[in-house]
Amino acid sequence: MPSLANLVRAFGFLLALSFVHGVAQAETCATPANADAQLTDMSLALNALRGAKQRAALSHEMALDRAAQAHACDVASASVAGIEWAEGPDIETRARAAGFEPCQAEQIQAIGPAYGGDAMAFWWGERGGRKAMLDRASTSFGLGAALAGRTPIWVLVFARACPAD
Repeated sequence: MPSLANLVRAFGFLLALSFVHGVAQAETCATPANADAQLTDMSLALNALRGAKQRAALSHEMALDRAAQAHACDVASASVAGIEWAEGPDIETRARAAGFEPCQAEQIQAIGPAYGGDAMAFWWGERGGRKAMLDRASTSFGLGAALAGRTPIWVLVFARACPAD
């Protein structure tokens, strides 16, 4: 039986590959230094935090990465305010536009933390962020990052897919 450490390393490697591919394709905008590595670390931290609270690990979905990245880029370009963007006013609409059919979805964002780990700490320390990170209804997640000038923007999307008919 593989050790937990080996499973975590394999999972991290797969996430790293997916982020290298995902961030570059999702949306064109400036991103924080080492964004791919930071997003991978955030993914691992998210599931570690969930595991420490007896929550199931979430699966990483490229479509939710695209939705999160598009929102981060929109916020960075100042084309929208709050959680509104060109594809619709809510996360469900953004997820659908990115190719994910949610029955439940929510997002959290952090504007200003210099590093992805700082964004995770901010969300974990904030009641709404922690609630979203531990929500048992969510089964999947996606992450995005952008720069508004020199200010980092981090977006984390959670969702549960609708069952196929």
